[in-house]
Parts: sequence; structure tokens; C-alpha cells
Amino acid sequence: MLATTVTAVVRFCTGFPWLIIVLGLFGAAGSGTYVATHFAITTDINKLISPDLDWRKREQEFEKQFPGHFGSTLVVVDAPTSELSGRAAAELTRRLTSQHDVFPVGREYRR
Repeated sequence: MLATTVTAVVRFCTGFPWLIIVLGLFGAAGSGTYVATHFAITTDINKLISPDLDWRKREQEFEKQFPGHFGSTLVVVDAPTSELSGRAAAELTRRLTSQHDVFPVGREYRR
């Protein structure tokens, strides 16, 4: 049954190649037009996920209680010795702080 159907479709397509090409081009143009007029996406996570969800409300409350930590990036430097980790941290800090357009603030934290 499946082989018969596939054979019939292939025979039709090879029998009318220009019709298939024109139909394909119309389908592509129609799909492109639809996507251009109806497709939209945002990468802003605050708009992407509804603020009315319970966990989003708790997150907003947490941000109010502890402001300033959500734009931070924490880097953990692991090395066999503290001297090597100190050197690696200093080099990383130097390189990141030299890129002011990407990393506006840089500071080193040692434990």
C-alpha cells in the first residue's frame, strides 16, 4: 500500500516537473510572507515568561529583597595550588577588566 502510494506520487512529480517547481515556489513565497508578517520572538526573559506565574512572583520578590546580584557572573578558578589559582585569577581579572565594552565592572573575590 505504501509502496504504491509513493510510486504514484513520484510518477506524478516526474510527469509534471514544472508544475511541481511552480507549486513549490508559490508555497515557499506564501510561507515566507506568512512568517514575515506573523512571526515574532523576544529574547527578553522578563517578557518571554509571564510575570503572573507563582514562581515569577517569588523571583521578583527575591530580587526586591536582594538587589544587584542578577547581573553578576561568578567565575570559579580551580588549580592544583593556591599560587596557580591566584595567578590564573589575576590574569583572568586583567583580561576581563580590559574589555570595558563587554564587562563594565570587574573585581576579584578571594576566599
